[in-house]
Amino acid sequence: PALLSWIEGKNFSTSVEVSDMSSTISTAACTGLHSQLSHARFNGSLKSNGTVVDKCEWFHAYNASCEFDVQNVSCCLVEARLLLEQTSNRQHYWGQVLHLGTLLMKMKKFSRDVKVEGMMDNLQFEWSTGLCNSLSQLLAAVRRNTRTASASSGAMGGNSSSLPLNNSSAEADLRFGTNAQHVDQAVDQISAEDETELKTLHPSSSSSSSSSASARPASVFMLKFDLSNINVFVTNAVGVSVMMRVDRVGLSHSASQSILNVDGTKVQYIVCDKQVFWLIDGLTE
Repeated sequence: PALLSWIEGKNFSTSVEVSDMSSTISTAACTGLHSQLSHARFNGSLKSNGTVVDKCEWFHAYNASCEFDVQNVSCCLVEARLLLEQTSNRQHYWGQVLHLGTLLMKMKKFSRDVKVEGMMDNLQFEWSTGLCNSLSQLLAAVRRNTRTASASSGAMGGNSSSLPLNNSSAEADLRFGTNAQHVDQAVDQISAEDETELKTLHPSSSSSSSSSASARPASVFMLKFDLSNINVFVTNAVGVSVMMRVDRVGLSHSASQSILNVDGTKVQYIVCDKQVFWLIDGLTE
């Protein structure tokens, strides 16, 4: 309640921007994965719309908007030795697990209405034997560390000793638990009787709450999301890959209809005899 009173009537805005980030996860037995991010930005705002609502629905008294923009994300096996500058929307390097050219999301909320728009372009994903082996080794290392931490905490907990209870204290605890159980049952019975009596004296209370809930304006949710230039590769250890490409996927949703469009699909058998596989918008080479 104190926090809601403090933010009441106030406007908020925030902006976060990061660039040139990279991270690597590996173990002694696994070279692991290397991830890179070129640029990401988030903007958000929260403004009061002057609507008077209950405290439990304070969010409906505000208009909110946010925008999320990501450019050039890459994740690859460390063995592939790829730099962010090498990655491109027009080519795929073997060992590059993930490449995302652009991701843009926008959300706008006016009172109870929410509208979400987004687009994603140039998505590449590769599932390979090397990725499967790396994930298996990383998960095995996590499980070993978890078991070691559990064993250490169990050993520390086993060193503490508790004083034994005598028979009289145990019997007293048993009697106290039995009496407490009877008291809880009696309280539950009284509460049920009071609730029945209140419903008899005020039969309109439940109906008024349901009518007030039905009187609230219905929320409207709209969604529009487009994906373009999607390439998925499944590669084995002998240098053979199967690629599935989708030129465009469109998803839209409103109160009256939901639409899904898929355009330009293709499946291709590839021999991985080169380090890079070239892609052309709408076609493959």
